[in-house]
Amino acid sequence: MFPFFVKIQRMKKWFGFYVSILFAILFSACSKNNDIPEEESVFKVDKDTVSVPDDSFVKIKVSASPATFWKVNDPGVSWLTISPESGTGDGEITLTVSKATYREKREATVSLMTEETQTDVSSKTIRINVTGEIPNVAPETPQNAVYPANGAKDIAEVYMRLQWTDAIDPDGDKVSYVVEYSADQSTWKKTNYDAETSSCTFYSKLSANTTYYWRVTAKDIFGAESPVSSVFSFTTATDMAWKDGEVRLFQNNGNGSTDAFTLIVTGDGFTSEDMIAGGGWESMSLTAINGLFENAEPYKTYRSYVRVYRIAAVSAGSGISEHQSGDQTGVCTKVVNTKFGTMYDNVSSSAWTGLFDNPSPSTGGCFDKVFNWVDSCLTVQNIHVEKNYAVLVLQNVSHYNGSVNYFWDNGKNRTMGFVCHSTGTIGTQTGFENVVVHEIGGHAIGHLADLYQTSPTATISDAKKAATIQYQSHGWYQNVDVSGDKTKCPWSNILSSAESSVYYSRVGYFEGARSVGKGIWRAEYDATCMNDNRFYYDAASRYTIVKQLKEFAGETLTWAEFVNKDYDHGNAVVSVKEAKIPLNAPLLPEPVIWDR
Repeated sequence: MFPFFVKIQRMKKWFGFYVSILFAILFSACSKNNDIPEEESVFKVDKDTVSVPDDSFVKIKVSASPATFWKVNDPGVSWLTISPESGTGDGEITLTVSKATYREKREATVSLMTEETQTDVSSKTIRINVTGEIPNVAPETPQNAVYPANGAKDIAEVYMRLQWTDAIDPDGDKVSYVVEYSADQSTWKKTNYDAETSSCTFYSKLSANTTYYWRVTAKDIFGAESPVSSVFSFTTATDMAWKDGEVRLFQNNGNGSTDAFTLIVTGDGFTSEDMIAGGGWESMSLTAINGLFENAEPYKTYRSYVRVYRIAAVSAGSGISEHQSGDQTGVCTKVVNTKFGTMYDNVSSSAWTGLFDNPSPSTGGCFDKVFNWVDSCLTVQNIHVEKNYAVLVLQNVSHYNGSVNYFWDNGKNRTMGFVCHSTGTIGTQTGFENVVVHEIGGHAIGHLADLYQTSPTATISDAKKAATIQYQSHGWYQNVDVSGDKTKCPWSNILSSAESSVYYSRVGYFEGARSVGKGIWRAEYDATCMNDNRFYYDAASRYTIVKQLKEFAGETLTWAEFVNKDYDHGNAVVSVKEAKIPLNAPLLPEPVIWDR
């Protein structure tokens, strides 16, 4: 019994010990549970996506803990105002959308932020997606085929090139197009992207003596689509090769007017071997024309205001004569027997190419040789182009060269440009398409002055200043000013406009252009196409290009129309349009104005 009694006593002792430990643990736990828990701060809104009607407002409730301070980050868009810009605890912000003056997509992100330490890190920033609603009507259906004409026969095209009349948008919105074509009206091939102009090229070769069908749908910037157009058709020719002097319409003016600025594209140094279907002449001329109209505003938007012809010129010899650099008489160190006897500087220090007013003693080439031949080819086809036109001579040689010549010729207002087949990458200073956009879009059609400054400390000479004023009397060189008074400069309308601070904040009055740094002014500080061939014209240049194209078509440009269709306004693209400048690449020469 005694051992058993001792054992029981020991068990009671240990039982008491364990019970005391358990009570201690329970007491400790109860003490902790009695502490007041630290609450997480509240920070949220009742809507994170809103669509606000034009000239209206919407209220958003903010829920926040009493001591939580919050603020609103300005999204940086002119059409949206926010009030208040900050608060503490629960509150309400009002998002007000102004009445739309111009047609544009209105999308913004409003951010509410707090630095409250008790707020979860992932919840310290709230984003509200805001859309400003603008009343919208879908564009009308494109009505007519411009090129090829509906039902046309014997169309000698290697690729599917289509053009149609501009779709009318009741709101004046920018319109893009979805294009489809078929050989049987059963299986349709669609463009991989929306065409930004009323013209489209499918780079797949067409079959000879085949009928093709096509149709177009218009779409505005808000996504509203027109009904699909009627089905148009054309039949390809049996022989698609080019013949010497053959004139082919590349694109007609599709804006509804009878008149238009005319671009005539021909070539030099192309032999009969280059005239086969899809050959060197076809390829280079197609790349040049589409390069102009597909890469830079305002030519993308106003493409239908330019009529374009191609004329095949067959030379006996392939290539171009090499001009003795610096010689002004047309002496060549190497002569190639070509149609027009054009020349180029085959050196790294000069990008000059072309012809002179007097015949070259080496090649016999001169401007009138080209003008007269082009006129004779057009006349045979009963086509008469007497004024407001440019001739582009594509030179069949791989080199970075380009030039343009102006001829007022008692109001004929014609230009002649020369461009070699530069092998640089597109988007760089020496890219072929970049040279075309500079020389033909900038000089030959736009009549713009160069804006680079090779002598930044030099002052414009009196002779050059007087010449600039003379050129401006013809409507040329409207992207520079020599008055020294920004209230009188050609772009003073932009500076004084209500839209200046909203869309044209980069436009100002900056000294330096036409090779010198002093005594002449330009509209934008940053480089543009007329500096280094990038796919971007400054606002003053875009305005004068559009103004001229409208005048050539017998129309008058209004400021409201320009702004509404100026899709580079705000200059948001300037940074992405920068051309990479190769080391030691010369700048393209200034245009030469011939007094005759």
